[in-house]
Parts: sequence; structure tokens; C-alpha cells
Amino acid sequence: MRALLVHTVMQTGKINYHPIMPMGFFSIADLLNRNGIPCEIVNLGVEYDLDPRFDVAGYVVSNGVSLVGADLHWYLHSHSAIELCRRIKKETRARTVLGGYTASCFAEEIIRNHREVDAVVRGEGEIPFLLLAEKMPASDPDLSTVPGVTSRAPDGAPRSAPPRRCSREELDSFDFAAVEHLKNWRHYTRISPGSPVIQYTNTPRPIDHVFYVFTGRGCSQSCPYCGGSNASYRTAAGGAGPIFRDPERVVAEMKKLRSLGVRFFYFEFDPYPAGDPYYVRLFNRIREERLDVGVNFGAWSLPSRELADAFAAAADPDHSCIVISPDSGSEEIRRLNKAGFGASNDEILSTLDYLRGKKIHTAVCFTLGIPGETRKHFRQTLDLIKSVRKRSAAAAGCFKLEPCAPIFLDPARYGVQLYRTTFADFHDHALALTRSLPIPHPLGYRTAHFSENEILRLQMKAYRACYFRLRYFLSRLKKMKGVNRMNFYAFLAVLFNSPRLLQNVQRE
Repeated sequence: MRALLVHTVMQTGKINYHPIMPMGFFSIADLLNRNGIPCEIVNLGVEYDLDPRFDVAGYVVSNGVSLVGADLHWYLHSHSAIELCRRIKKETRARTVLGGYTASCFAEEIIRNHREVDAVVRGEGEIPFLLLAEKMPASDPDLSTVPGVTSRAPDGAPRSAPPRRCSREELDSFDFAAVEHLKNWRHYTRISPGSPVIQYTNTPRPIDHVFYVFTGRGCSQSCPYCGGSNASYRTAAGGAGPIFRDPERVVAEMKKLRSLGVRFFYFEFDPYPAGDPYYVRLFNRIREERLDVGVNFGAWSLPSRELADAFAAAADPDHSCIVISPDSGSEEIRRLNKAGFGASNDEILSTLDYLRGKKIHTAVCFTLGIPGETRKHFRQTLDLIKSVRKRSAAAAGCFKLEPCAPIFLDPARYGVQLYRTTFADFHDHALALTRSLPIPHPLGYRTAHFSENEILRLQMKAYRACYFRLRYFLSRLKKMKGVNRMNFYAFLAVLFNSPRLLQNVQRE
């Protein structure tokens, strides 16, 4: 038995988008290797960047791989993940397995309609994938008892075993920094910029070559548009609230990566209310270890003064930032949609002043098209953007429908109409993006108050409020070292107030 984990990318012409991998790839590969099953990770974004002729099926054959696991985490990979499995089944003898959020949400539909997929691992994948791999050498393995696995019964119907959630002790035992299992891992850090929001922060120097740090799983909140919310996690993975890893274990992994030359780290796990005290402890340990790192921290709630102090003492100020996401400028809409962000607008502005006083760079993110939002609420968002701009970078956008998000699970409750309800819908949407075809429903939903086109027009107004300043454009061009395809489209979209041009930015 030899396994290969493959991260696909969304290819549009000669450009490969979305090379960032789910963090669980490292822990799964390391767990298999420690249990006597050789396992390597291949990131097709990395390989195609180094060699556009890279042949993944040929690589499977030449390395004697008998089990290929591919992530179908983000729905944008729906087409590429299925195509990978189809090619593997056609050109090799290896078995194929999918995993990740999107695969978890649509496991039975995938097994029913895609014979090129042998099994789907739902929810947390480490233990289930190991147990599945141990059974795979059999000519006709019985996967019906492997926790979290949806497989195909003899009559072709899907069969699913209940998912299995990891304990904190198990999460601490896994290695989420096992970069040695990733082929060409150093190049991966070079093409891994982290969150796109980083590009909008007001740091004096670019934050790039970012490594995502694994600090925990799950969530305490159910923001209606989030595919990783409490309700979503419960549906896809059988989990409940968040589980945090031991800060000592996290710091040990950062020290390992720092010794290998990785200097910039990204934290995107901050469930309310336990996130704030957890990160105070973690940043204090980073300071005590004198790691000299740049840190991008995505704050899901308003950071406390104590957290700001710990962050300022731990992170390199020229390469670090805190991203705050109140989403709406309406306190009423925040109460309805984002219970974990209970701060008022005055408290947001006061916190930004405090962070600026600590020389912490920031970005504040706003989202348009939130359930319940009306034009009155949107005007309140514009007002808050104008106040934020005096203190911080501001970013705005509208969310896309995500599988298993609360509005996907119960659209009537949130007063939304969905345009994508099945895996086939998401697959076809990803295929259209890949082939640069017209996108009839770019967002995938409409709210009770706004159609998709109206939401996009609101986004255009918010974009202009955030970015339509010559000084801002010049500073971004300097920071990004010239004009690239994406920020050129963004510039034209804002300049000419064009939602159509903005679609090119969203595509990329």
C-alpha cells in the first residue's frame, strides 16, 4: 500500500488558481507514514508552476501508488477534483477517495453519480483515512464500518458510517507542520500568499510566503453564510463546538517551520468567546520563544486590549496585521447574523484607534448581501467604511453560497432563494469558472430584499467607498510591485463602476 494525497487547482487557461491546501493534508500524510503506510502530498498548483507538463497519472503509476486521496474542500474545486479521480481511474489501477467540506456535504450524491470516486471521507479525516487505507489492499474492501466513510454497497447504493470527531489529545498528537511529506514544499510557501485580505492591509511591506497554522477545529457560532459554522460542522462532520490545540504544541510546530526558513504565519481560527484568551496565551508563548515572525491574524470577534498587547509584543510589526470582520455597519444586522461579534460601531472605531496606537496594522472587512440587509442597513455600512478609512485599510465584498452553510441548509429561515442546491450545481458552476464561460448566478442566491445583480451593484458602491482614492491605488501598486492581472481588473472595475469587470476579479 502506497498513498498519495493530491491537491487540485482551478485551471483557467495557463493560470492555476487556489493552490492553498487544507491543513489536514499534513496531519493525514504524517499519520499514515508513522503507521507504516508511505504517503506523499502533491500540490498540482506547485507542480504545474514548476513544470506545466506534469502528469499526475504518470506520477501515480511510476511511484506505485495504489490509493489517491484528493481534497474537495472548497466548492471551487468540484470540477477539478472529479476530473482528477476520473483520470486516475482511467489511466491507473489506484483507488480514489475524496474528502473535505464540500465532499462531506454531498457524499452520497457523489458516490451515487460518480463511479470514478470509490469513497468519501466525511468530516475530520485523519483516523478514518488511516483505517480506510489499511483496508484498501483487499480486492473488495468492506468500508461500511470505517467511521465517517461513505462508500458504495454491492448494489451500487451509497452507504455511510457515522463520522468520528478527534479529541483534543488526538489533535495535539498530529503534526500539522509535516512539510517534509509535501513534494516541493518550499515552492508551496512561495506561492502561498495567505488570505487575499492581506493584500488590502496597510502594512509597509508585503506579507507573502505564508504558512497556515493549525490551532483548532469547529466553531461556536452559526453565521448564516459560513460553510464552516457550528451548524455546518455538525451536519458535515458530526461535530459541535470548537476544540483548541495546546499552545505549546502549536509553538513547537512554528519553531520547526521557523528553523526551515518559514517566517510568516497565518491564523484563521478564532471562535467566540474562547478565542481571545487562547490567543493571548499563544502570542505570549511566541514572544517568550523570540521566534521573530510575521503574523496575520483573522479576528472573528473584536480583539481585546489584552490580545492586542500580546500580539504587538509577539509579531514583527512591518509584516503583521489583524483583520477584523464586523461584516455590516448595521449593529442590528450584526446581532441577527453574527452573534459572536457583539461590539458597537463606536467600540470598533475605539479598538482601531488602540491598535493603531500599538503600531498594529489592520484591515476591516465588510460583506454585502447578508440576510435581512436593506438599503438602510447598507447606508450604515457605507458610513462605517468612511469612518474606518481614517484609521485602517478597509475591504468589501459579497459572499458566495457555500455548501452546508446555514442559509444552504435552511434558506426559508433566512429569507433567501438558492440557485445551487446539489453537488451537480456546484460542479457545473466550477466548470463554467474554469472555462471562463458566462456565469448566470455568480453568487448562487438572492435575499428577500436584493437580487444577485442588486447585491453586486451594492458591492460596487462599497468597493468605491473602500478603494476609490488615488493615494490608495499608488500605495497598493508600490506594495504589489507593479500591476498584475487581478489588481488591474480591480482598478478598472472601481474606476468605471463596472460590475462586469468586477466579475473578473471575483473569478480570480
